[in-house]
Amino acid sequence: MIELGKVDLNSSILLRSLERKKNLIKALSIRKIIEINKCFDNAGNIIALPIVFEGLKDFYSLRFKTKLNLDNDVINYLYIIGDLDALIKIDEKPFYGVDQWTKTIPLLINDPEPLIEILVYPERIVGEKYNPIKINKIVLIEYDKEILEYTTLVENVIDLIKNIDDEDLRKELLMSLHKSMNEIHLQTPSPKQLLGINLLEKNALTIYPMLIDELLRMIKNKPQKLTEKGYGSINWEILRKEVRIAKKELVNKLEELIEKYPKRGALHAVGHSHIDAAWLWLPEMTKWKILKTLARTLTLLKNNKKPIFVMSSALYFSWIKEAFPEIYREVKKMIEKNRIIPISGMWVESDVIITPSETLVREFLYGQHFFEKELGKKCWIGWLPDSFGFSSNLPQIMKEAGIKFFVTHKPYWNEYNKFPYQVFVWEGIDGTRIPSFNIIGEFAKTGDTKSIIELWSNHEEKTIFPRLLYTYGYCDGGGGPTYEMLQRLEFHEKYSPKLPKIIHGDIESFYKELVKKLNEIPTWKGEIYLETHRGAYTTNTQIKKYVWLTDYMLRLLEQLSTWRKINNNNQRSPDNKKYWEIQLLGAFHDVISGTITHEVHEYFIKKYNEILNEMNKEIRELLVDLTGNFKGLIIYNPLQWDVTENIEIEIDPNYTLDYQDKVLINNEKVLIEATIPGNGYIVIPLIKRENKNNLSIEPIEKQIQIVKDEVLIKTKFFEIKINCKGEITSIKDRETGYEYIASPSNKYIVYEDVPSEWDAWNIDEHTLYHGEELKPLKTVIVEDNELRKVIKTLYDYNGSKVETYIYIYNNIRRIDFKVLIKNWKHRMRLLKTWFYTTIKTDYYVSDTPYGLTIRPTHHNTSVERAKFEAPILSWIYIEDGKHGIGLVSPYKHGISVKDSCIGLSLLKTPIIPDPLSDSDNTIIEYSLIPYSGGWISSKAYIEAYKVVNPLYWVINYTGENLGYIIDKLIDVEGEGIVLTTIKESEDKKGVLLRLYDISGTSGEFIIRTEFPVKKAYRVNILEEKILEISVDNQSIIKYRHKPYEIISIYIEK
Repeated sequence: MIELGKVDLNSSILLRSLERKKNLIKALSIRKIIEINKCFDNAGNIIALPIVFEGLKDFYSLRFKTKLNLDNDVINYLYIIGDLDALIKIDEKPFYGVDQWTKTIPLLINDPEPLIEILVYPERIVGEKYNPIKINKIVLIEYDKEILEYTTLVENVIDLIKNIDDEDLRKELLMSLHKSMNEIHLQTPSPKQLLGINLLEKNALTIYPMLIDELLRMIKNKPQKLTEKGYGSINWEILRKEVRIAKKELVNKLEELIEKYPKRGALHAVGHSHIDAAWLWLPEMTKWKILKTLARTLTLLKNNKKPIFVMSSALYFSWIKEAFPEIYREVKKMIEKNRIIPISGMWVESDVIITPSETLVREFLYGQHFFEKELGKKCWIGWLPDSFGFSSNLPQIMKEAGIKFFVTHKPYWNEYNKFPYQVFVWEGIDGTRIPSFNIIGEFAKTGDTKSIIELWSNHEEKTIFPRLLYTYGYCDGGGGPTYEMLQRLEFHEKYSPKLPKIIHGDIESFYKELVKKLNEIPTWKGEIYLETHRGAYTTNTQIKKYVWLTDYMLRLLEQLSTWRKINNNNQRSPDNKKYWEIQLLGAFHDVISGTITHEVHEYFIKKYNEILNEMNKEIRELLVDLTGNFKGLIIYNPLQWDVTENIEIEIDPNYTLDYQDKVLINNEKVLIEATIPGNGYIVIPLIKRENKNNLSIEPIEKQIQIVKDEVLIKTKFFEIKINCKGEITSIKDRETGYEYIASPSNKYIVYEDVPSEWDAWNIDEHTLYHGEELKPLKTVIVEDNELRKVIKTLYDYNGSKVETYIYIYNNIRRIDFKVLIKNWKHRMRLLKTWFYTTIKTDYYVSDTPYGLTIRPTHHNTSVERAKFEAPILSWIYIEDGKHGIGLVSPYKHGISVKDSCIGLSLLKTPIIPDPLSDSDNTIIEYSLIPYSGGWISSKAYIEAYKVVNPLYWVINYTGENLGYIIDKLIDVEGEGIVLTTIKESEDKKGVLLRLYDISGTSGEFIIRTEFPVKKAYRVNILEEKILEISVDNQSIIKYRHKPYEIISIYIEK
């Protein structure tokens, strides 16, 4: 007799042989197979299987009754074989989910005659609708529980053998498995058992399908002949006895191996399901994805006391509460037991790099308020696994929102440089430190050995902190954990030698242990730049424009309604929450990035148009009300600084403005230059126009000169030259003589943009190596007066027309650009405009939500090179200490900076996922700001905020004409301090101001109000009081701030 372990067996052949024997033993565990051939729909019609749904528009219900054996020695499974996404209901209650990854449903129920419903969704798990939805077979299988559990154990040991990196342990595991399975004398499964295992297990009988063709034909046509030859002649008593012996043998050996190869470290297993709020499907479908995920999760949690499930996004809980209240009540019970843990503290998992500052704060404000009000506690875990990069001031924002611990995954996607840490402290620009965890490997782990080994072997800090989080559960389109995942984790918890110990949940103890090691684990400072998805800064102009515009309009609406409430405390507070909820959903990371289908794009454009129209109406009413219903042009300035601007007004031809600094552009347009007080307004009287034919004012003589095919324009600050291509060839400072332009700038270049993957998301570095200039057709002067000059250039790109307008102002240190792209017909293109400056510097500064990011202009290292396209929120400044240039773009966020050159991405037109992205008429605006000195000391930053927060005007043609009126609400003094928000406090009892420091230095700022102040408090962004601030003369508030601090001040009035 040959003794095991004494010969050198071919391990791969042996393992495959054992795997096949396992499949046959699993076939033997099948005690009964019931194929469901007919179901009933909601109308009671009989539906025969298979069924194919072509162009399914709505949910479709299939029902059937069955009988189950509920004896303790059996376990029942439902298999749905097909191509579908569906919710499984048992006796009318949501129970489980089926999709492309999960077609096996353990029937963990007590009803022996359940009514089973398959609610078929009208699209697949990630929104696919092109191919028809199919249900080929519905099969109920009754298994022998003991035998099935043994084969599950064997499956996990085989998975361990295939992936373990210790050859000695691998060999011992293989020999142990061989010895165990040799205890079972294989009996021949019945034809039905063979048919069942072949149906349910891929390659169960052979990896060559043609070899079992005859067997399958005989099972179908001559099963009796097989039975006569011994198929299905099973001695169940002997089989079960041998299985018990084999299992005991294997378990004992595994326990011995754990002693010999001890477990190392610990994995805290956390069930989850990242569900996109909208992406390749509409938000309405997301609700059903959440329901399906929660149905399965609740079923698993009820039948297993160990696992926990984390769930982000207050919106999702809100949706469930409204649409599925019974499920919501069950979820709340699980939250009370700490089995379901709300995370993120946000309304949705938004973008955090190009989302407007106040919108990002409201994600946390409204998210945490919902969690506290509805679920009894705020979230302490920040959770953004899929957002496309992380801004330098996000640690401060999270801390202000009560977040103590941050979890992400996306840096694992880096293309050039591996993100170096899994466990680290993330330090923001203000010095805020947040313990953080970066999930590596597959985010949607399944409990398999490979994912555990990959996670642990890549843990660089294991000697300092031998713990990690292990996240498992299907993602994106929902799904979450499955019964099989829990079985695998239970195996690793009990029987896996050398691998880390599995601890279900207990994130709090993980965090507490991490806090103890904060001085030892590494620190990452500043932004976490994502080295992929760079195109998401540019794709889909309209969505990005509406997100910016809605943030601006909402803050304006809040300022005005707060002012009205101060004037009259009896005024009702407007319901701005309904607008904010659309905005917060629009800031979801896949939506604001524009990486959505056309159907989803159209949905959001419709929603934004609706709320923008409503807000415009409300703002008009507020301004008319605030100004006493005086007849005239009302101009409101939402910024804290007095602002001088050129404003183009559309006006009734029968009227004009009683104002000196104006130019009539045409019969219905007037251009004025006005100074509006900070956070205040002016009213310019309307008068009847006497001479309707006086449509223009002659330009100042010699203000425009043509020199060598260039237009020379002299303003109060600059001498500017523009060539016949519409390019700026020179900007010379008239005071210092400094030349800002090194070579023709505002040069439009089109690049063929075919990324290696992820069309709408990515820009590859090689894309920018070769481009084609837009072909200019003609350049003309279309406006020439004492306030501004406007230069128009027409371009052609293979049949697509582009119009550009350059606005040059006599009294404003800014040049504005407007690009009109008409019916762009070219896919896989990237359009950029380039500015070639004379500024020599190693660094540039750009804004980020409530903060700044400083990046190098050179590409000395692979880290710097990877940032060949980087995000800005709305502006960038480069300077050499004496001179500088700013570039402002409120809704185009992708920039390339190399040495002295700045390239702004204007248009990106992918084929997928939206074949029509930016194919309609598109308007893009940006501005250039040349300045002397530093961007802070010269106040150049104010010009950027003027572009991002423009003046708002309305004309009131009714009421009395009482002359010129001016008024303001509040005044702020302090260099580098920016006031972004004036709103009614959430408790409706005060006024909330939000400011932040962009100077990077500590100092004091002063707030002077035009209304009486009782008390003032420094609060966090959740409006929870931190400290009281003294108030002088009931109107003066002084506060000493720290560098880059976000300051929220609650004023009790």
